[in-house]
Amino acid sequence: MPLEEGTLERSGRADVDGLNRTISYDTVYVVRQHEELTWRHLPGRQAKYVESATNESREAMLRLMTVPLRRWLRE
Repeated sequence: MPLEEGTLERSGRADVDGLNRTISYDTVYVVRQHEELTWRHLPGRQAKYVESATNESREAMLRLMTVPLRRWLRE
C-alpha cells in the first residue's frame, strides 16, 4: 500500500529559483491522487493537499513573501 510504504511522500521535492518556489511529486499515480476528489483518504490525508494548505494559509504566506519581495524590488 503506497501510504504505508511512503512512496508518494518520499518522491516530494521543493525547489527554489529566485522568487519562484515549486513543490512537486514524482510517482506514476500522483496526478490521479491529487485530482480524484471521490477517493476516500485516511484521517489527515486528502486530495489536493498542497493546494488546500496553500489556500488556507494564504494570508500568512503573503506576509512571509512581503519582505523578500520588497528586497528584490529594491535591487
